[in-house]
Amino acid sequence: MLGILSLEPNWGNKLSVLGLSLRRLLSTTTMKKLSQVVNAPNSQFQSILQHSRYLQQLEQQLFVILPAPLRPHCHVANLNADSLVLYTHSAAWATRLRYLQTLILTQARQLTGLNLSRIEVRVQPDSAMPATTAQHASPALTRTLSSENAHLLRTVAETVKHPRLRNALLNLIQHQTTEAG
Repeated sequence: MLGILSLEPNWGNKLSVLGLSLRRLLSTTTMKKLSQVVNAPNSQFQSILQHSRYLQQLEQQLFVILPAPLRPHCHVANLNADSLVLYTHSAAWATRLRYLQTLILTQARQLTGLNLSRIEVRVQPDSAMPATTAQHASPALTRTLSSENAHLLRTVAETVKHPRLRNALLNLIQHQTTEAG
């Protein structure tokens, strides 16, 4: 029976699709195991994997160049012909990277031997950044306030007439550290 889709019971549930049997379709189409695709020496997957490993090595070299505060916020995204693409998760860090762009470019050329002509800095939200960002993130800041500064804030808060500003100043006083004596 020729149809778009039909089952022929006399052949053990042979599936016919537009008159072609499933066995005939499978014999002309070769299906590969995942391991064959992944481990094939000249496959597209291997070239992507090799490029990814190269970018990781390049990022490690770049970390030597970057100031410590920038390291957890910067990742090598790509390397195109003569430009290095860096990702960061906020515009503030992108601005710092762009400010140091000439220095980073010069040192990257010397360290890697690449003929780079420019660095592109792109902002990517946290969700798109690699998981290593969380591993390198700086520890949470602890706020401390000396007793002298707490006293000054309390004095200012007592003279301020705006209630929200007064409450904000009084909240800052909570960060006062106790002096061990």
